[in-house]
Amino acid sequence: MLIPFFFHDRGSSIQKTVDGLLQELLYQILNSYQDLIGFVIEHCLMPALQRFYGTAEERSKQSSHVLPEIDWPAELIEETLLVVVQQDHFTMNVCFFIDALDEHQGNHEKLVRIIHQLAKSPNSDKVNLKLCLSSRPESIFPLHFDGYPGISIQDHTRNDINTYVTTRMKDDIQLSLTREEQGNLQELSNEVEKRACGVFIWVKLVVTELLKSFSDGNNIAQLRQILHTIPPELDDLYRQIIHKIKPAYALETCIMFQVMQCHQEPLSAKTFLAIIDFALSLPYMDKPSPKDMQRRLRGRCGGLLELVSIDKRGKRSQKRSRGATLSTKEPIADEGDPDHRIQFLHQTAKAFMQDPENAYCMFWSPTEHPLKIGWAYCLEF
Repeated sequence: MLIPFFFHDRGSSIQKTVDGLLQELLYQILNSYQDLIGFVIEHCLMPALQRFYGTAEERSKQSSHVLPEIDWPAELIEETLLVVVQQDHFTMNVCFFIDALDEHQGNHEKLVRIIHQLAKSPNSDKVNLKLCLSSRPESIFPLHFDGYPGISIQDHTRNDINTYVTTRMKDDIQLSLTREEQGNLQELSNEVEKRACGVFIWVKLVVTELLKSFSDGNNIAQLRQILHTIPPELDDLYRQIIHKIKPAYALETCIMFQVMQCHQEPLSAKTFLAIIDFALSLPYMDKPSPKDMQRRLRGRCGGLLELVSIDKRGKRSQKRSRGATLSTKEPIADEGDPDHRIQFLHQTAKAFMQDPENAYCMFWSPTEHPLKIGWAYCLEF
């Protein structure tokens, strides 16, 4: 059985913490191996209840025999998961796929300790457990997992990137090209792939910029010249994107990024734009279309913020994300459009904007335009 978990920094708290990881892994195991439920109740839950509430005989002396509904403590969930993967009563073949360790929020050392405990669980005749992890090269993870087999994904994505670039370029450009220009387009696609060094998010931003330039009237030869002006490093590319935003949008851009920074979980598109319009004293738009919202985000944020669709089950319709549930701790009661959320294009974009120099100083001098933190805009709204 394959059990995936994706740490999602731009998602809800349960999507980016160790607690969420443990709950998901244990739930998926018990949901698939239901014979284990009785084992867990007997060997984990009942002993824990006795520690909290005493034995059945002790409870019978109390005025109420009904146990209150409680949340499982994180320590109990961790203990139960380890008991389940180390038991030798039931047959179980499981592989945990844990993605984006670098997007985990909390104590990385605790996450590493739990993963090591799972990895060192002895396989038996009954239990066969494997783990597959992925992360950007945050220093702590290579340090702790360097002794395990691994690969660098960017060394193996060349064909996928080439397919992505070629498909997008051909779909948007090829119909208007001569046969000779179509050959030049393929050369341009190959050059994008070579300059990408395996970084997909760089490719996405660059292809979008090239397609926009083509729409503005540039030919293939001019697109190649534009490609050579695009920085190879993501931070430099983000900085270039910010500098291209029209000065007239500077205040709105800064407010958008500040509001996104202060929200730790996804924010509905309708609520987000209502906060921005209120801060700028603009007329309120009751039902802006997704196309209008996307166009506004691109003009003000250069694509670093994006509009994503959420299906009725609360899951992102795109491939990479899990659910998007807002915490009641947020300052805004998020009852806006349930079908669309605003989030950063990528974790690297969020990290880039968390640097005050990038977030503020690019737009204007603070002495000329006093800045408010995102929370202030939300609370005023």
